[in-house]
Amino acid sequence: MNDSSRLPKTRLYALKLVADPAACGLAGRLEHIPSGRLFDFADGASLLSILAHEQAGGYLIEPPGSSPEGPSASR
Repeated sequence: MNDSSRLPKTRLYALKLVADPAACGLAGRLEHIPSGRLFDFADGASLLSILAHEQAGGYLIEPPGSSPEGPSASR
């Protein structure tokens, strides 16, 4: 099986996790590499929610310079 067909570049993301050991749970930033869309998340549920929305084609994460759809989107 060809990995590039299973893992298209349009679905490429970078996950940056908060390095603060005092932070509760999972927090950080998700970036959609091809478009530069960014999303800050404060917990694992938020991260899973944004990934599910992106997978469904909802594109909750807005491109830089445009107005965000939701209150949690940020640059």
